[in-house]
Amino acid sequence: MSDEKLQRARDACGQALRQMWERDARKAPPEKRERYVLSFECAPSVFARILQFVREQPTARRSFRRYEIGRNDDG
Repeated sequence: MSDEKLQRARDACGQALRQMWERDARKAPPEKRERYVLSFECAPSVFARILQFVREQPTARRSFRRYEIGRNDDG
């Protein structure tokens, strides 16, 4: 399959999926919003990846707090 045909097929698939998602979104009633609080310990590099994931989600009023823990992870 040529690159042009492949790109046209991808575009058509993307358009079909967008139409399906829009149609499904109109059918489903909106979910009630709730507030969630989550606490965990990890390395700063891991938190950066988690934060990036959260930024990509359709959420509102996001915030976080950072607390240092004791030496050698002893709390």
